[in-house]
Amino acid sequence: MSRFVSAAAMLVVVAIILITQGGTMASVYGTAVFALMFAKLGASLVRRPQTAAAPEDLAKVNDLTVGAIITVYNEDPEAFGKCLDSVLDQTRHPTTLVVVDDASTDSRALAYALSPEVVRRFRDAGIGYQVVEFTENKGKRQGLAAGFRLHADTDIYLGIDSDTVLDKYAIERGMLPFASDKVNAVTGLVLALNARKNVLTRLIDLRYANAFLYERAAYSLLGAVLCCCGSLAFYRGTVVREHLHGFLNQRFLGRLSTFGDDRHMTNYCLLTGKAVLQANAVAWTLVPEHVRHYLRQQVRWNKSFFRESLWIIRVGQISRPGFWLALLELISWTCFTGVLIFAMVMMLISAQGALLLVYLMHAMLLSYAWSVRYLESGDRTRIPWTERLGTFLLAPLYGLLHMGVLLWVRVYSLCTLRDTAWGTRTGVEVSLPTVTGSREQPPGISE
Repeated sequence: MSRFVSAAAMLVVVAIILITQGGTMASVYGTAVFALMFAKLGASLVRRPQTAAAPEDLAKVNDLTVGAIITVYNEDPEAFGKCLDSVLDQTRHPTTLVVVDDASTDSRALAYALSPEVVRRFRDAGIGYQVVEFTENKGKRQGLAAGFRLHADTDIYLGIDSDTVLDKYAIERGMLPFASDKVNAVTGLVLALNARKNVLTRLIDLRYANAFLYERAAYSLLGAVLCCCGSLAFYRGTVVREHLHGFLNQRFLGRLSTFGDDRHMTNYCLLTGKAVLQANAVAWTLVPEHVRHYLRQQVRWNKSFFRESLWIIRVGQISRPGFWLALLELISWTCFTGVLIFAMVMMLISAQGALLLVYLMHAMLLSYAWSVRYLESGDRTRIPWTERLGTFLLAPLYGLLHMGVLLWVRVYSLCTLRDTAWGTRTGVEVSLPTVTGSREQPPGISE
């Protein structure tokens, strides 16, 4: 029923906008946007997570070893503690867990990882637990590589961000697609752990749900998710080991690539196999609570978008869907951004207030249409429907944020592609409140 509501809502929005448009460039732009939007929505509604497997396939999946890797740099110890707790609470434990501290200047998370109590808990759970401490900051790729190398015979590697809390079924469900030898990578559904903090975190949570349940779900139907989110990403071990040298030594415009590790590894997986979304494998991650932190993150992600899209177009095979989806993303962004900027400039020059109001109304409706699947996130979490509705009603704010800020951030990112600085934090930027006794868990999947 929820999927029908999503489709019906989209139809209503399209009807309103097309009726109010004339034969202008805006109408051509709107028609193109909605054609792409409908194609993605339809594909996302068809794509469903794998929930069961034949006995022989389940046995095959259960025989696979899972090596989890958590890279840490100046992490909030409370969030990191919840991350480790969530690994221990899994219905399927990883075979091994490697924690790599990338020379943090705030050593509290490292001290917690090395504490006898934590070591004992992992030993009692039968998980091979190791902590690696870098003496100098090397970056996330080197941190992941340290974990890869420590367990060079692992079947499936699992990357987990240090500020991410897993639902207890995340690993069990995330492993199911690997029953097919064609699947090289799997990403779970990632939502905001601190969504209730302020308006910005609610908008980011809204965007995350859209990015996974709408965009990644659509591309997953073709087996070509373009980025397995580093908060919860599974990679086939043979692919990782085959491309580890290239992963560590990737260069773009003469500079060593430092960020975008998850998207680049996903690209390697797409060269010979599939990358899919398993939306019932859920994780919650801390998201930026302040605009400056958020913009710095967006610059990194946008640079990765351009660099990795160009990489898969240059290296990938024309017969594989990942090639065409990356090309589609680049072309659609270029065309839509150009038209949008032109329309905004023309409206300012012509000073047509009525046209501006119509355009803003269209943008508001478009934001709702783009975010409609957020209302379905309650199928997977225990967030009250009224609260989800309240966040959904904020969607036009994200539309304004996109037009007024994020559009220009992406243009800035394109113009500064050669700058590979991570913008590394000097201390903990996002923290969770300390909870006395057992750690408070985020809303989980209904059992």
